[in-house]
Amino acid sequence: MPIVVISKIHGYTQKGILVPNVYFGKGDLLKWHYESRFLWKTVGRKLAFEERDKRIFWRGAILNLNQGCELDRGNFERLEAASLTVKYPRLFDIRCHHSCSSH
Repeated sequence: MPIVVISKIHGYTQKGILVPNVYFGKGDLLKWHYESRFLWKTVGRKLAFEERDKRIFWRGAILNLNQGCELDRGNFERLEAASLTVKYPRLFDIRCHHSCSSH
């Protein structure tokens, strides 16, 4: 049975097949599939593809876990991506969705 993962903290040589984050499906990949499909059929089709916002979109957290750079768990990349919104607002919409704790 293959291992599925939502991230590869130690790089792409780490074992596992990358799959979408099923956070909204409460960890149930099948439930997530059906919820996503339902949303696509009901909400997603209401707006023509050509009329949608074409910017790259992400909302998430940039955490300060005080663990050092070697354990930043993608924070550098998230911060770097968020800076693209400032530099190229017509192409990117990347933001931290809440205040990030300092501890």
